[in-house]
Amino acid sequence: MRGRSEIGLPLLFCLTVSLFLQTGCIATTFLPRPQIAAAVAKEAKWQPQDLDTDSFRLRLYLPQNHLKLRQAVVYIEGDGLAWIDRSNPSSDPTPRDPIALRLAVSLNDRASAYIARPCQYTLEADSDRCRTEFWTNARYSEPVLTATSQAIDHIKELFAARKLILVGYSGGGTIAALLAARRDDVSLLVTVAANLDTEFWTKHHQVSPLVGSLNPANFRDRLKNLPQVHFVGSDDEIVPPSVARSYALKIEKSLLQSIRYVDDADHTCCWADLWPSMARSILPQR
Repeated sequence: MRGRSEIGLPLLFCLTVSLFLQTGCIATTFLPRPQIAAAVAKEAKWQPQDLDTDSFRLRLYLPQNHLKLRQAVVYIEGDGLAWIDRSNPSSDPTPRDPIALRLAVSLNDRASAYIARPCQYTLEADSDRCRTEFWTNARYSEPVLTATSQAIDHIKELFAARKLILVGYSGGGTIAALLAARRDDVSLLVTVAANLDTEFWTKHHQVSPLVGSLNPANFRDRLKNLPQVHFVGSDDEIVPPSVARSYALKIEKSLLQSIRYVDDADHTCCWADLWPSMARSILPQR
């Protein structure tokens, strides 16, 4: 059974309904959205933590007994439920299926952590700062990056880590790349179905530019020498493989070798199932 995917598109436009029929069946399908993440985390013995940053209150999930190691892995969630139809943004960006969280818990790595995007799971408590722009056009803006970077600093301190591996799913990969371009403690950037060249992406879908957002493909000098791996689904119509190729060509042609094409995967299916085997070759085994 398939449901709807949850990448948000620019104001006044959304991809056709057919592009939203992309997500795999999950055991928690009929739970309210916040409870889905809670159930996923509880099963893995991960605990929620809400962190107040300068810009937003962010929901984190952490292993119940996390390890203090030199290097931590931080997963960043996708854009969530940003739009409900062609012209109406969602009133709550909490994802229907927290795919980045599923990636994080699947490895049973106690030196990993998860960060949700602004206003996902925290909308009611952070309503004064949760404006719709922060999950639509300005989803990759400075306030979003500042908040996420502060959450990473918090995780880094908790884990006593000196280096970080950033793993971002979908729009979380965009955030991960933008943060890797400005931080000096990222040893590896990993993205899954990520929108790495937002300008190319909006032109590809013939939609309005993401006004107020930054584009990872514009940060060549900071990203060209960073180790990175980008997983793309061969059947992904929402963020097609051409987006990653455009990013690589703008940053450094040799980065084309960092793109790993996954046969039969689309934007949501079936990354969580595939992740343990995919991650084995690139993430530390602990």
